[in-house]
Amino acid sequence: MKTYSYIFAGFITLLVLGALGYILFCPKAAVAPVAVSEVASSSPVEITTPTPEEIPIIREENPQPIWVTTPLPDAKITSPLLITGKARGTWYFEASFPIQLVDNNGNVIAQTHAQATEDWMTENFVPFTATLTWASTSTNATNGMLIFRKDNPSGLPEHDAEMDVPVSF
Repeated sequence: MKTYSYIFAGFITLLVLGALGYILFCPKAAVAPVAVSEVASSSPVEITTPTPEEIPIIREENPQPIWVTTPLPDAKITSPLLITGKARGTWYFEASFPIQLVDNNGNVIAQTHAQATEDWMTENFVPFTATLTWASTSTNATNGMLIFRKDNPSGLPEHDAEMDVPVSF
């Protein structure tokens, strides 16, 4: 009977050591930082929520290439649609870049160019506006996508980039 007790105790010890090793040596998941306002230590901490203008829409390798102010993702849109936001100056060529509206079947409903409202020859963000118009009979679809394309006059695929914003009709 003592042999079984020693085996059982050894088994439990191995389990405890294995769990301890797992806890100490396995990589931890990263915790996203939370923005908090600066308050006195005696006050409760207040968590701030970003405004729509502060929320970047990111799709590709270049972090935060465009910030779209209107329309927000999944917004219900109608024609004419005013599109506003900021894009890095590298997205423009001659102060503009193309925008397309496609339905959920990939059919192009409308297209236009966003126009920089300030000096675009920078790598910083430059505000833009665009107006997109289309006929209400252009599609029977209920959902679509606004596609913002980096203007690429070279035509080289390594300079292509785009960002999509889902919308509904």
